[in-house]
Amino acid sequence: MNGEARMRAPLYGPSAAELRRQLPDLGDGLRAQCIELHNAPSPERCERLALNLDGARRAVLQLAETMRHEQRGAPSNGET
Repeated sequence: MNGEARMRAPLYGPSAAELRRQLPDLGDGLRAQCIELHNAPSPERCERLALNLDGARRAVLQLAETMRHEQRGAPSNGET
């Protein structure tokens, strides 16, 4: 993402509050997949969980970046 796009991201992306509200559902989904993998292990379930763990990692990094933008006073969607 170039500098201009990075500065505009808070204008169009979700606010930190919106991203935080997604975390419990994200955790519940990962927990369910871990239980499913434990109960019925398979290479496919391993791969699916690994992909979703990477998605969770990206979601948390996006939250961190959005929080940094909001702390610097960058425009947000009006939520805190």
